[in-house]
Amino acid sequence: MTTTLTNVSDIFEQGNRHMQTKLRYFSKQSGMIVKYIISKLRKYKGKFYESYSTIATELNVSTKTVQRTVKRMQEYEIICVSAQFIDGRRSTNIIRLLPFKPFELIKEIVEVVKEIKSKIVQKVVKPDQKVVNTVTNQNRVRNTGNKMSKRTEIVPAWLNKSYFKQQETEDIRKQRKELEKQLTEFIR
Repeated sequence: MTTTLTNVSDIFEQGNRHMQTKLRYFSKQSGMIVKYIISKLRKYKGKFYESYSTIATELNVSTKTVQRTVKRMQEYEIICVSAQFIDGRRSTNIIRLLPFKPFELIKEIVEVVKEIKSKIVQKVVKPDQKVVNTVTNQNRVRNTGNKMSKRTEIVPAWLNKSYFKQQETEDIRKQRKELEKQLTEFIR
């Protein structure tokens, strides 16, 4: 369980630290939303209950922008959002301020986890065994019996026939000249 802040002086201090270090990772609109949420958290002693649509109308941004920003704030560990149920129905989310953790500390934790993971993998996989990629093995099994099938197109019978242009007969020339005259008269 993550610890949340309830002391007013801690809320101001931790909120300022979050804004100093993590606000640069947000766009202009998202930054407005971050500032708004942190100011409300200061006002209501570390937690508040406004819906995303209320925040969106207050700041003249879309609800989707608020949702994206809140999600990013959770990823950067600025806030904690938990669902609230009143009389068995879901109500607005509770937004709480989390204590500030510098990125260096988080990076160190990630590095320690990676080292532990690599040690575990080395113990599980012996040096003489290789990790087998199951997807490529499945593809090999499928393809061993059958060669790659080639796509065959259905060719209509008329496609291979060659057509010659008919030679103009005297009648066709007369009709064409008459049509040209009618066209020139019509255009005038």
